[in-house]
Amino acid sequence: MTDTNSKISIMQHNTARSTNIMHSCLEIATKSFIDFVLIQESWIAADNIITVSHAAFYCILSNSQNLRLRVIIYVRKQANLTYCQRTDLTSDSDIIIIDVSSSNINTFQIINI
Repeated sequence: MTDTNSKISIMQHNTARSTNIMHSCLEIATKSFIDFVLIQESWIAADNIITVSHAAFYCILSNSQNLRLRVIIYVRKQANLTYCQRTDLTSDSDIIIIDVSSSNINTFQIINI
């Protein structure tokens, strides 16, 4: 039986480029079963590839390689949701847009700016 009253939870935080704050947010999100963690002013290494990771989450970074990336979206691996990054909608390194869907919800977008 499909639960038609499923709730999706989102946590948002400006981490001021602190790895400690990012780790704390991800731990809180894990314990609280948060589906999406939207981080602004994230810590990302100078190569724009390496950032804080967590075993419970997929990490979505902007594809832009021109400027320092400032936003990240983490998706809980066990959220039972599908997502697609919409790089066709923006090339701005300060914005990540994803489409989110599942078998029991209509597709919607999450925009992290």
